[in-house]
Amino acid sequence: MDSIFLVIGGIVGSGIFMTTGFIAEYLPSPLMILIVWLLGGFFAICGALAFAELGAMYPRAGGQYIYLRFKQPETPRPYKAWGYPVLPVLFVFINLGVFVNTIWAQPLQSLIGLVILLAGIPAFLYWQSKDKSA
Repeated sequence: MDSIFLVIGGIVGSGIFMTTGFIAEYLPSPLMILIVWLLGGFFAICGALAFAELGAMYPRAGGQYIYLRFKQPETPRPYKAWGYPVLPVLFVFINLGVFVNTIWAQPLQSLIGLVILLAGIPAFLYWQSKDKSA
């Protein structure tokens, strides 16, 4: 139900407030504008429900890319990320700098955060073993 309300909120936010003026240029009456808006909402909900079904069929992170991997496994995929390999390496170095700076500037808070992070490892390993046994 939450995903349906999320789609409806997106339609209201972008559909009504942003594009109604453009639609009104081409349609003669407010009733026709409302009908077009309702049809667009119907198609958006159908799309959301289709993605919900795909998400239930393939419960993995990655969105449309996971579905395309299953549907078209032989399709060539030459790039892993935009700007590959320079951009991912740059991203790693920038985050490493932020990490070192945080430890240097706030050692106590960093230690607390590291303890919280490491406390999640047993939970992660538990769920990983649970997924493999299913």
